[in-house]
Amino acid sequence: MIREVRKVPANWQHPSDGYYPDGKVRYVPLFNSSEFSSKAAQWDENAAKWAQGEFPEDAGAAHRTLSFEEWDGPRPNAEDYMPLWPEAGCTNFMMYELTTEGTPLSPGFATLEDLATWLAENNVSIYANEPASFVDWLAVCNGEPVTLALTPQR
Repeated sequence: MIREVRKVPANWQHPSDGYYPDGKVRYVPLFNSSEFSSKAAQWDENAAKWAQGEFPEDAGAAHRTLSFEEWDGPRPNAEDYMPLWPEAGCTNFMMYELTTEGTPLSPGFATLEDLATWLAENNVSIYANEPASFVDWLAVCNGEPVTLALTPQR
């Protein structure tokens, strides 16, 4: 799915780094915080194996002269992920798109129904510039699959 609901504190303001030429806010992409620990641990484990001479099958002989970071890329950085808040403090729901690693599509709302209403009323694209109904958005908010009949280019 390219849309994801994230629970955030009521006062959460997603970081931005300016504006696009059309005046829209340019948000800083952030991965879901729940993924950081496992991705960092996996990177550390793979780097340790690499250092011991245990290479993945897809690392050819020429690549084995590189450091693990040169071959795989840098270790996951906590700054590239949403903050990890206590669950009790996350009282609002926001819709995020995942095409660019996670930028917000909506403000925060206290209920999934309010979020779905806002998304539908504001014609937010559910996929490929296609707006969706409240019912479809509510399904997405609840993690359910949605079947779309894409319309021809307008």
